This record gives sequence, C-alpha cells and structure tokens, in this order.
Amino acid sequence: MDEKDIDNSLRLFLVESPNAMDLLQGRSESAAIEKICKLFGHEVASMIVRSKEELKTALEYVANIDEAHDENEREDVPLCVHLGAHGDKIGLEFGKDVVTWKELFGLLEPLCEAMPAYNGKVVLVLSACNAAGQKLTAYIAKNYQDYEGVKPPAYLFATEDEAVHWDDALVSWTIFYHKLPTLDLNEAKEVQRMINIIRAVAAKIVYWRWDDEKQVYRKYSGRTPKPLSQKPREEDRS
Repeated sequence: MDEKDIDNSLRLFLVESPNAMDLLQGRSESAAIEKICKLFGHEVASMIVRSKEELKTALEYVANIDEAHDENEREDVPLCVHLGAHGDKIGLEFGKDVVTWKELFGLLEPLCEAMPAYNGKVVLVLSACNAAGQKLTAYIAKNYQDYEGVKPPAYLFATEDEAVHWDDALVSWTIFYHKLPTLDLNEAKEVQRMINIIRAVAAKIVYWRWDDEKQVYRKYSGRTPKPLSQKPREEDRS
C-alpha cells in the first residue's frame, strides 16, 4: 500500500448479529464488507455478537482503541463503528436479546464520550430494518446538555427503509465506504452528495450530523432522483 492509500484509509469495526439461519446460509453483511473494504485499503476488523452481553463487551473493546499503537502514526483518523442486526421500531436484535434504543445508547456511551487515547471523529452506522427510527441521537444530545465529558459522534448513518434486504444494503455500504474517506466530514454538502448518489442506486441511507454551534443533531434524508422520463434522452449523433 502506498502512502496515498494509507492517508485515505478508514478505521472500521464491523459488529454484526445475524440470526442462526442467516449465519448458516451465508447472509453475513460484515463478512462481505470486510473483504471489500480491505481491498479499498481500509483497516477493518469484524466481530459477530450473539447477545446483549457480547455487544457490550465488543463496544467497550472498541472504545479502548489507542492511537499510540498505530505503526503509521496517523492522527485524527475517523473511527467507524458499524452495527448490523435485525431491527424493529423498539430497537435492534442481538441473538435472543432485543436491545431497546435507550439500552443501546447505554452500551454505546463509551463511544459517545471523549475517549482517553483516541482523537479522531467517531462515525456510527446502523444497518437494520427500521434503523431510521433510531432514538440514539436524541439520547446523546440530551446527555451532552446534562453531563460533562460527552463527545457526540460526528455522524450517525442509518438505512432508511422499514424493510432492508441485505444485498441492497451491501451495495449501499460498498459505495459509502468507498467514498467516505474522500470527503471532508466538516462539509455537510459533500456528505449529502454521497447520500444522494447512494439513494439513486441502492438501499437508502440517512444521516444525523452533530452541529457543534447549535449543539443538536441535524438530519438529512437525501434528495429523491428525478424519474428517468424527466432526464435527457440519447440522440443519434453518428
């Protein structure tokens, strides 16, 4: 990998909870994303969790990341934490445990605070049915107002549809992780363009961006592409 590739690579932890039949029949989002993202040159690790307790252990492990151990000595590299699971309006499923949005916020708290050994922006990703109905950003914003030491994740991205097919989500996240390191996360318009591109070709993604000035999360759902009938047609110019 050359120096340019290293500079543009992400740090990505994939934490997935497929049910037993998904695992048996090879419907693993994290396995595919890991292979693709390694081809992109990203630093990637994946973990399968089968319960709320395993999820807690995995997130605490990720939050203990230490920049001092980076042999490439890069600073302020975004840290992406991608949660893939079955979901509904109540929360996400991890094995037999249904973790409500409030409970999930509690488990994610180590990543929503100023981590002692990591300065890069934290980006949370939710890949699940009904993920766009998440309540995490509301809990994070409230905690920011009530307690010291809270450092809200810079972005939370989520699949939008109530029902998400894993292969459609895979296409979306492939584009997402390919484009994300080329963007300036401080420039919302750049991120919005990426969201619009993904919306046109695969499972829809929405985001919540932390606004430091207003101390709130700002949501962007994307712009629906115009119907093909409204686009210019090909002409014979031979």
